[in-house]
Amino acid sequence: MALKNILFLAPENPLDAFTATGVLANIIEQEPEARLTIVSRFDGLDFYQNAPARLEFLTYRDLSHWRERMALASQVLGRFYHRIIAMGDFRVPYILWAKHRHVFEFASGAYRLPHLYQSDTQTPPVLWLDDRKHVPLPENLAANAPLIVVSPGEAGRAQWNGKLYAELAWRLSNADEAFANAHMIVLAKTEENDDLAASIVADIEKNIPAGQRTILTGLSYTKQVALLQRASVVLGADQLTARMAATVQAPLVVRLDAAGHAPPLCPYNLYAGTLASDLASFIATELSKPATDSGLSVTPS
Repeated sequence: MALKNILFLAPENPLDAFTATGVLANIIEQEPEARLTIVSRFDGLDFYQNAPARLEFLTYRDLSHWRERMALASQVLGRFYHRIIAMGDFRVPYILWAKHRHVFEFASGAYRLPHLYQSDTQTPPVLWLDDRKHVPLPENLAANAPLIVVSPGEAGRAQWNGKLYAELAWRLSNADEAFANAHMIVLAKTEENDDLAASIVADIEKNIPAGQRTILTGLSYTKQVALLQRASVVLGADQLTARMAATVQAPLVVRLDAAGHAPPLCPYNLYAGTLASDLASFIATELSKPATDSGLSVTPS
């Protein structure tokens, strides 16, 4: 029997590309013998490359360039697909030969995804991990040292600066003795033109001694996941980091946000204030709860 060929068009936005892994996992579960061709941005491959399936990848960097569009089209035209799944507003499914076509449109940053075989089903994202990924932490960092992972990307969502992050580290060490030797890891991004996030990283460097913080720039998503698994607290305005941390079940994930209300099915906590003392008390209280207490709550603004 010939293998079924399935074409999966991943979203361009990194957060949506990660969220769409839930649909891909559903496809693999339902049709484990199929050959999957995944069309993805080059920097989104991390989310899919370890999936347990027969995989082929077609990548691109920017589809706004007609040469890239033509190159991609030349690789998919002329094939017959058993199923085409488009996670977003793509025109490609309508010009290809396929037995089944599924075009899903969901709001950017959504937490509820469509299900291929039944309606109105929550499809959570999935992380297929590579345990061999090395995280570049300081060599002298104790194995049991608490890690506060900070991701200030999308900094405009909150009213925090680097001084507040530094104050939080100090107040947290006073609120919970377990954090007396905590180390702050800052995930700095280079591919985005976010001057506010860059200024936060610079402020953290100025206000926290070098031995108590590490700035990591341009870390791949798979290495970020390995770090998030090691974290005690994940904090920042970046939605993708918060979502990945929640997926790997980091002990506490808090996303700083100006709105202060959680969207439906939000898998992490939100904080809308600017008082480091309040947030430090909340973090200490949440981490003192039994590990079996999995209820998420919204922090006070």
